[in-house]
Amino acid sequence: MIETLCKKIRLLCWFIVGCHKKRFLILFDDNDAQTIRSSFSHQTVQPYLGKLMSLLIGLDQKSRNVALLYLFIFCLGPMRNGGLVLEISNPDFPAKFFKERAIISQKTGIPEELVLEEVFGSNLGLSILPENILKYMKKKIFLDCGAYIGDSTLLMIDYHPSEIWAFDISPKNAECFQRLMNQNHVSAQIVKFFLCGLSDREGEIMFTDGWEGATSLLREGNTVAKLTTVDCCCKDSSSVGFIKADLEGYGLKMIRGAVETLKRDRPVLSLAIYHNPEEFFEIKPFIESLNLNYKFQIMPTAAHLDREIYLLAYPAELV
Repeated sequence: MIETLCKKIRLLCWFIVGCHKKRFLILFDDNDAQTIRSSFSHQTVQPYLGKLMSLLIGLDQKSRNVALLYLFIFCLGPMRNGGLVLEISNPDFPAKFFKERAIISQKTGIPEELVLEEVFGSNLGLSILPENILKYMKKKIFLDCGAYIGDSTLLMIDYHPSEIWAFDISPKNAECFQRLMNQNHVSAQIVKFFLCGLSDREGEIMFTDGWEGATSLLREGNTVAKLTTVDCCCKDSSSVGFIKADLEGYGLKMIRGAVETLKRDRPVLSLAIYHNPEEFFEIKPFIESLNLNYKFQIMPTAAHLDREIYLLAYPAELV
């Protein structure tokens, strides 16, 4: 049954490839791709393939193509000798980003090599949303879950939140975050930083700090991180308008701890789903189970599909 499904996916993906030959390149793996591939091996994905239809149903054709091609690249696609793999260009990614990277670095104070595609190239997916959805978010609280050094927080300011609450587990990132906010003269009344992780429960966990952007609660170590939930943080707050989450594999647990906030405020969501099969297959069906009448899109946020993909979700009546 599973093998038959895999063959069908391969055929469908090759059909999509055949329709877009000019977008395909053969390139060497980079470290990020290798890390993701270890999470998306055939063995780890196989138990989730029965949930594939739950992921794809209700998506537009472009979103389905993105999801299937991503799965194909990292799990079902052919491996080449020497670690060569298919790398698929994202035709919707703004090419001007690479020309403007140095300008963004100079403007924000972020080192040019840390001016990331998924943040400043695609605006976390917000650049493709219509004006009425962006208006729906305005003057509400934004949550930056997995704030890293503060790059996505800086970007969010342009979308006119009432406040931004930034969460990260890394003390090293926290120092960089505060330094970046100071460099950009960001008021502490607008941006509040919380040194903690977001999960489906409160508690503590040990992790390794020092992975730069890839710090994760899934990697054991000797640094203690406090855990809380979105619902606990937001229970006495005014309306939450936007939640961005890139938690290096902890995304589903974060969403499970945000159910009451989602039901109360129905915020716009931009959620990384590329780290592991749990995020990829289960976040969308879980949100759908809450009956919030959300519209979903899956989009790549970098210049190539084998980098990062996000799940966008927003109230369907806004479309």
